Amino acid sequence: MIHHIVLFKSKDGATKPEIKSALDKLESLLGEVNEVKDFRVAKLFPHRSNRYNYVQFSVFTDLNALDKYRHHSEHEEVKLALKKVFDYVVINYEV
Repeated sequence: MIHHIVLFKSKDGATKPEIKSALDKLESLLGEVNEVKDFRVAKLFPHRSNRYNYVQFSVFTDLNALDKYRHHSEHEEVKLALKKVFDYVVINYEV
C-alpha cells in the first residue's frame, strides 16, 4: 500500500472562504477518483512549531494507482485551486 500525505500551509492573504472552497474541492476527489482506497482531510492542531494548517492522508494499492490519481483530470483541476491558497509538501511512502 502507498500512503500519500500532503501538508498544507495557507498563504498570506488567503481568506477563509477561499481555503474552504479549495479544501471542499480536494475532498470531492474521493467520489471522482476510483484509485483512492482511503482519503481524509483534517485541520491540524495549532502548535507554535507546526507551520502547516491542514493534512491530506490518502491510501493507494500501488504506485500505478497513485500515478493515475496524480494525473487524473479532476485532480489536476483541484491542484490549481489548492496552489492559489496553499503552499504544500507531499510525502509518499510504501507500507
